[in-house]
Amino acid sequence: MNVVQLDEKRLEEAQEATSEASEIAKVTHQIVIKNNENYETAAGCLKEVKGKFRELDARKTVITKPLMTAKKEVDALFKPALTALSEAETTIKHAMAKYTAELEKQRRKALEEASKAVESGAKEEDIREFVKSAQVKAPAVAGIQVRIVKKYAILDESKIPEEFWLRKLDESKIGKAVRAGIGEIPGVKIWEENSIASRS
Repeated sequence: MNVVQLDEKRLEEAQEATSEASEIAKVTHQIVIKNNENYETAAGCLKEVKGKFRELDARKTVITKPLMTAKKEVDALFKPALTALSEAETTIKHAMAKYTAELEKQRRKALEEASKAVESGAKEEDIREFVKSAQVKAPAVAGIQVRIVKKYAILDESKIPEEFWLRKLDESKIGKAVRAGIGEIPGVKIWEENSIASRS
């Protein structure tokens, strides 16, 4: 597996930044706000933390942006070929499934004819022919399996039992209504909290 190699300078920078960030995080756990002066000190710390975060995120992007761009270009380069091969796979599988379904149809028909032949008292030789026809099947190929997959199609939604319906609460709609200023929604508790925003 190929790994992106970072130069020593960048590795050292990342390690230093991690160490510094860990120390800052420890200090913030000791912050206690009891008066306006404490509040203003905390606000200054918050701006500093936000500034550090933005600075580090920008440095990270310098490294990751070319990688993401390269990945997009490689994906675009191979997409037409991969799409064509995927379509080819689907086409072949469809043809093989159609063939095996036709063989199954022939097998069932042969079994029915064999059963009728037995009931009507046909010659043993004729019955053997029907049974032989019923043994037809696709050849076994290494790495290829034929699986029976159950499928469905909706014919009339109004007749489908309630147990198959998914009734889901739309929380995004509730959030939107609350933010828009709705005062009350049955079954929902609405309250306000202070949220601090900062610009570094």
